[in-house]
Amino acid sequence: MNTPHLKSINWETTPRNISPNGIHDDEKAKSLGFQGGFVPGIALYEHVCAGLINQDMNWLDTGYVELKFRKPVYSNETVTIELNEAEKTFNLYGDNPNDSRCSGLFIQAANHPELPNGKIQKQLQEPLGSSNLVGEMMEITREHDPSSFSEITSVTGFPNEINGKQLVPISQWGNPIYLIYEYFGLSTTIHYQGKIWHHSPLFAGEASVTRGLITGFSERNGNKLLELLTEISSDSGRKVATVEHSSVYELAKK
Repeated sequence: MNTPHLKSINWETTPRNISPNGIHDDEKAKSLGFQGGFVPGIALYEHVCAGLINQDMNWLDTGYVELKFRKPVYSNETVTIELNEAEKTFNLYGDNPNDSRCSGLFIQAANHPELPNGKIQKQLQEPLGSSNLVGEMMEITREHDPSSFSEITSVTGFPNEINGKQLVPISQWGNPIYLIYEYFGLSTTIHYQGKIWHHSPLFAGEASVTRGLITGFSERNGNKLLELLTEISSDSGRKVATVEHSSVYELAKK
């Protein structure tokens, strides 16, 4: 297991919501007691990812990252991202380093969990939270419109291409919670932690296929949580990423 060779750097950036919905929509977020719509966690990671890729690292083929989302970042809020070469960590923060919104660690060539074989369920009848859902295999395919990519990368700094081939920004394919949206009609979740093992980029013209299962449900301070293990591939079958994802799917009742 090798660690990347990079320089410690920090930079300011201003994340924003490109296509707000659910908790990322101002009105919906305010109705739940928040200041406004959250920038999606996977979009914040895209900012971090840009800092790794721009140091000429083969990150989208071999990178591994652990993410913890501590506080919301609101659209058009200026934050600082700090990559620490010695500790192999990053911190995305507001006014000062103690105001951490998202942090984690990164290495390369980490072993990834294998998704078990299982029959794809076209639909699931049990309500979200039922233990009968654990282990049931889900799958969705999503197309990605290249006309939106330049607007996204102008905000995040994610590269437009690698070796002359246009990339699909990671914020467009890296969030497996769309499995839950599609299968259960849910529109509002809060991503609080995750792990991503990169295997290859996704290129313009390719659809993403997300296949995975719920590995568990839990409750913390009245908030209902779910965990996913997923594999994301191109529609030609090339493995793009393995993702473990943890989200709040129902907030505690006040």
